[in-house]
Amino acid sequence: MLRGKVELRRRENATNWQVKFLKRRIGLSKRAHELSVSWDVEIAVIVGGRRRNKSLGIEYRVGS
Repeated sequence: MLRGKVELRRRENATNWQVKFLKRRIGLSKRAHELSVSWDVEIAVIVGGRRRNKSLGIEYRVGS
């Protein structure tokens, strides 16, 4: 099943932005974890938030 193209644009409503950011961050974390387990590799994901000085680093390590 194919999805149509999604138009990327800045979200003006702060609540909508926060919810969408959280969902995408969780989805990205799941994908990174799946890749690290499937391919037995180390993956680092860095996600920056709205504030430039704060970022969230997520790291998954599998193997030795």
